[in-house]
Amino acid sequence: MDSVIGVIIMAQESRFRLVDRADRAWHFMLAPDANVEPQDLPPLFRDGREVHVAWSNAPGVTAALAHDVSPQPHEQEAPA
Repeated sequence: MDSVIGVIIMAQESRFRLVDRADRAWHFMLAPDANVEPQDLPPLFRDGREVHVAWSNAPGVTAALAHDVSPQPHEQEAPA
């Protein structure tokens, strides 16, 4: 299974779009075995923090299947 880290820029039902650290856009749909539900996507979008997505190809579909969508820890700011 492949994976990518990026920020969700759109979430609608079980579909979402992510932009990775190299500014490439990815289209995903939640796999039946996904660790999140469609209602979990909008908060991840609104939060704006990076997520790690483990995915596989979906034959005959332009979007990849997202099996695991996990928020990445917030980066710690350096002490002043």
